[in-house]
Amino acid sequence: MQVSLPQLDAQLKKAIPPLVLISGDEPLLVQDARDKVFLQATVRGFSEREMIYMDSSFKIESLLSSTQNQSLFSEKKIIDLRNPTEKFDTAITNFLQSFLSNPSDDRIMVISTGKLTPAQQKAAWCDNIKKNALFVAIWPISLEAMPQWIMERAKQSGLTIPIDLANMIAHFCEGNLLAAHQVIEKLNLMHANSVITREQLIAALSDHARFSIFDLSNAIAKRDAKKTVRIMTRLQQSGEEPVLVLWNLSRVLREKNMKQGLQKAAMIDQIIKGASTGNAWQGLLELSLMMCGVTV
Repeated sequence: MQVSLPQLDAQLKKAIPPLVLISGDEPLLVQDARDKVFLQATVRGFSEREMIYMDSSFKIESLLSSTQNQSLFSEKKIIDLRNPTEKFDTAITNFLQSFLSNPSDDRIMVISTGKLTPAQQKAAWCDNIKKNALFVAIWPISLEAMPQWIMERAKQSGLTIPIDLANMIAHFCEGNLLAAHQVIEKLNLMHANSVITREQLIAALSDHARFSIFDLSNAIAKRDAKKTVRIMTRLQQSGEEPVLVLWNLSRVLREKNMKQGLQKAAMIDQIIKGASTGNAWQGLLELSLMMCGVTV
């Protein structure tokens, strides 16, 4: 069966299939979908979870081992398979076909990946998942729909954000869901279970570290390498999320169509997601200096 994210809760309460494939380009919404599956699986006694990344070191044998190593006294297990590249070769598709043809009561596989192409969604292996398991299609939230999404997400945290303030957050975050989520989390820490006022929101958005993200792009625009290094150091020391720094840099890179920079940004994104090894902050610094015209 194929469902959207808003339909997922109702479907999972009916039954959890042996395999759930989550596909989409919004990391926050993909994580939301994963969490929904994990919650319902935990309620049903799946107390163990194993995470497997399909990176350059991935071997199909590790997946076979996770699904086949069962004993009479083994715990029910969730296999959390993450495929950031959206590539499904013959070995993995054959494995998925086999897994679905002989499902286990003690194993649930949750696969999360980027947005699959129309050709991939029509392929036999994906069609089999739609028929015998669950395919969750994650659709992006449009800028027009984002204020409503912000209000609903704030409500889940016990906050009430009026529509005009939700519009302000959407405009400030330029459509970035993760950035908006960070704003909501900050408001929740500062004003739990409250109706948010304009003054409270402005104070939250005026946080020095938050504006430093945009100070960074301004320093890069002026090719001020020394200031760029100082701002990057301040961001790291203040506990800023590297994914927000990367989002802001990527926005500039896309505007200027800097293909080499976008390639490096994609590599840093994999490090942040845990799909590749490396130091995300070092990568962000190198990318910032590259954008300043400094050879690193």
